[in-house]
Amino acid sequence: QAFMDSMRARLMVSQVYRSVMDKGRWTFDFVCFLVCATIIAAVGLATNSSVMTVASMLLSPYMGPILALTFSWRLGRVKAVLRCAYNTLLATGIIFLTGFVMLFVLIGPLLLLGVKAFPTQEMTDRGQHASLLFGIIVASASAYGVSVSVLQGDHSANVGVAISASLLPPVVNSGMLLAYCLMAAFRPPTLVSPAAAAAANATSAGSLNPPDCVYRHFDQFEFAPVYVCSVTSELLIMSAQSMVLCLLNIILIVLCSYFWLALKEVAPDRTERSDANREFFSHDIRFARENDDCLHGDSRTQLQSEYAAFRKVISGENIVEKFTETLGGVMSDTNYRTICANSNADPLAVDPSSAKRFARTLS
Repeated sequence: QAFMDSMRARLMVSQVYRSVMDKGRWTFDFVCFLVCATIIAAVGLATNSSVMTVASMLLSPYMGPILALTFSWRLGRVKAVLRCAYNTLLATGIIFLTGFVMLFVLIGPLLLLGVKAFPTQEMTDRGQHASLLFGIIVASASAYGVSVSVLQGDHSANVGVAISASLLPPVVNSGMLLAYCLMAAFRPPTLVSPAAAAAANATSAGSLNPPDCVYRHFDQFEFAPVYVCSVTSELLIMSAQSMVLCLLNIILIVLCSYFWLALKEVAPDRTERSDANREFFSHDIRFARENDDCLHGDSRTQLQSEYAAFRKVISGENIVEKFTETLGGVMSDTNYRTICANSNADPLAVDPSSAKRFARTLS
């Protein structure tokens, strides 16, 4: 039973929803972090540095609107779903355009550094068909980490999910490859002869299966296509593959996270924004906490005994006499008469008819 109870959400749905939506809003800081992460990812991809690529995913807020989209869908917030989907697509477009521009910025430094292989291994790996298969597996597993970490209030786990899902680098890679494709179309690279390519590969890398064609761009960058023996077509295919990889990961994360949220019994709350619901959280819970001793502590027993004695008195036949006697004792009290004298007020007289009416009201 304890294991089954652990499947349920650990935070209130409204609390989780507000926290997630805050991370998915379109703000100035969100855009700045997104552009900075894209620049770092572009440098990491261009220099074949996996460290920089991981660092960009640590900085990226790209997962925010995706999480907000998933929770809004699960809670049935149609307007929020559309807004989060728009924010996700807009963020994707900004990443793509920034990566597109960064390729032109980085070409000069790469030539000065004497880089030989371009596109790098980090770029070509994200443009292969096999990356889609691995992306399906990783995104499906990452979705559980997304939903559970948010329900537990531990948003730091989203960093690990962002790294494993690798959403940002494929979009940056797609923009960079498309820019390089346009560059190759306007300034075509030269084809290295197959025999020279085979000899070069055999002597440098010991390759047993050299590629059929090798191109050299800017008389420095060497590139061996995988799918077609055309640089522009190859780069265009890899750019599309890289973008599909990111979009596929996003779709799988949303679908699988929706499944896990359903398993956690995160259901729509139709009264979440009603006045009665707000009063419950702002007043009723606080009142119950402040009066816990009265409801469940030692005061409860005392109140019960006093109420039982009161019920016994008002249910008796001599209630009028008892009430008259009690009221008469009050009227004869010296403190009461002193107050009346100092305030120039006449003491109240005991009226038997009023006592009877009051007794009937109590009964």
